[in-house]
Amino acid sequence: MKITTLINDIHNIELKHAGLGERNEKLALLVSDERGLARGGSSQIIPNYRDEKLGRTETVRIVTIDESIPTDRSISIIQLDVEGHEKQALMGARKTIQRCLPILVLEVIPGSTLIHSEWFSEKIIQIGYKMLGSVHGNVIFGCNI
Repeated sequence: MKITTLINDIHNIELKHAGLGERNEKLALLVSDERGLARGGSSQIIPNYRDEKLGRTETVRIVTIDESIPTDRSISIIQLDVEGHEKQALMGARKTIQRCLPILVLEVIPGSTLIHSEWFSEKIIQIGYKMLGSVHGNVIFGCNI
């Protein structure tokens, strides 16, 4: 991300070495498989991690979007690519979503039921969001309120 900001001469971004979630905490991030091969972009948060046979983990600091975005700042897009941790990241963004009504771009991994869940319907759809389309495995939601 730092290289991208430098290449594009972008100076209004604050990078944080952290994951996104429902609350500030520390969780296990699965970073390599059982053979020791790096998972790279498919690394994922493993809540209540117990089985070391899955691979190597690192402890990662989790922060919320609500606490990371100042309340006087308006945002227009939240894009999440968090390998199945979307619900938790959205739960930590509820105040920001209600305040700013940003476009939501959510990666939907195979087998995910998030966007068809009762929780998503109650917390996202019922405040006025609707699916606008999809691109490259991401589903886009917008609000017309």
